[in-house]
Amino acid sequence: MKLADIDIRPESKKFCVVYAIAVNREIPKKLPFFSKVTLKNAFRTLRALDFEVNLARIEVDAVLACKKKHRKNK
Repeated sequence: MKLADIDIRPESKKFCVVYAIAVNREIPKKLPFFSKVTLKNAFRTLRALDFEVNLARIEVDAVLACKKKHRKNK
């Protein structure tokens, strides 16, 4: 979203920040430890700035989930 004037702080009550994570496991319970820590700190900071913050899971298609997750060495 483009801001009309970068010197004017946006009204945080008008915005909702959504962390959408593409994964087929339970979130946040099944996230790696440091991902949980980072997510918790982000939530805490944004809520302190008076933003609404939510977490959403985007289910990954089974066909895509089966594909390799690394690059082949050349």
